[in-house]
Amino acid sequence: MKDLTRASPTDALSTLVNLTASALTGKVSARPPAAPSTSPRPTLLDRLDRWLWTARQRDLEQALTNATDVGDVEARLRARERALLQRYY
Repeated sequence: MKDLTRASPTDALSTLVNLTASALTGKVSARPPAAPSTSPRPTLLDRLDRWLWTARQRDLEQALTNATDVGDVEARLRARERALLQRYY
C-alpha cells in the first residue's frame, strides 16, 4: 500500500483521497498536543464593563418579564429606548 506519511499533495482531490485512505487504514498521523490557552486575564476595565452590561441586561429582562404579548414587549422596549434619549436631549 502507498506510504501516507509523506507531505500531502497540493491537489485538493489527491488530498481528500489521501485523508480518506489514512482514516480507513488507521494510519492517522498524530498531531502534537495543542498548547494550553494563554489568554491574558481580563483587566479591571474589562471586568467592570462586563459587570455593567450584565446589570443592564438583568434590568431589561426584569422590565420585560410582565409583558403579555409581542406587541407589549415591543412597546416596553420603545419606551425604554425613548427614556434613554431624553436623558441626553
